[in-house]
Amino acid sequence: MLYGVFIMKLLLTTVILSIALLLSGCSKNNEINKQYSIGIIQYTNTNTKTLFGFKDKLYSLGFIEGENTTYIDYGYAKSFDEIQQKLVKIMTQNPDIIFSSTTPASIAAYKIAKKDNIPVVFAPVNDPVKAGIITNLKAPGEHITGVRLGSSDDKRLEWLTILNKETKRVLVPHNPKDKSANTTIETIKHAATTLGVELILKPIHSKEEFNTLLANLPDDIQAIFLPRDGFIMSRNKDFAKACQEKKIVLSTPRYEHVQDGATTGYGFIGYVVGKQAARIAGAILNGTPPGDIPVETAEDYFFINIEVLNKINLKVGNNILRQAYKE
Repeated sequence: MLYGVFIMKLLLTTVILSIALLLSGCSKNNEINKQYSIGIIQYTNTNTKTLFGFKDKLYSLGFIEGENTTYIDYGYAKSFDEIQQKLVKIMTQNPDIIFSSTTPASIAAYKIAKKDNIPVVFAPVNDPVKAGIITNLKAPGEHITGVRLGSSDDKRLEWLTILNKETKRVLVPHNPKDKSANTTIETIKHAATTLGVELILKPIHSKEEFNTLLANLPDDIQAIFLPRDGFIMSRNKDFAKACQEKKIVLSTPRYEHVQDGATTGYGFIGYVVGKQAARIAGAILNGTPPGDIPVETAEDYFFINIEVLNKINLKVGNNILRQAYKE
């Protein structure tokens, strides 16, 4: 009798263990087979390499495009209106998360995703607090977080005057509707006074106004200073060509623009910022609430394009060149 009871208990234990293993296997299979969809919204083509970094890092984290991950990407928006139009299309696909680049794109993504509580990861945004996206960098508390830029445009202006001590008048083209551009201007005004530099602020509202400016650059400027402004930065190559022809300095906030012909810069590397944002996105896709993830700050670097320095006949000492970023 006791032997029979023992056999029944053994069989029951075996059945329970088998069921547990079966359920565990199903759970693991579900995790392996889980599909992720990621919406992409960018304003202008200036953050292409940021997106490359974002995708590359997510790939290394196991989010494989074409296998378990789909990117919902209708291309970059050329205007504020297009940002909204593309976001509406993205939302119809019910993404698990949205990745937004530039301040205007991130503001729009934050607003449209709020109703359905869809997580948004931004990279980069100049100042998310001033942009009205979040109120607390350490604890965003809502459905959005990401990577912001350090407040370093004043330092960039200082580097510009170190490179060329003759710098007295600097042209700053900007889109007055872009909150990021306005933040840059606020940041550099005090620095300009301290450095003895006159800022020539030039509002640009359209492609036509941009072309007019480019064809009629003032003769008495020593440099052009690009703000953190998606529209203005998207024309970096045009500015670079014009500055080289006039033999004046072009300063930019991002490394990729220096690679493409700007003279110098102090700020971020788009590809690195994209990878930084991907770590955050990966954590969210794995279950961490975005509101619990502090906003990170992109690292700043000093950039110089030596080839362009030679083209504009600007001599720079080795003590300065040694401080520039090198890959």
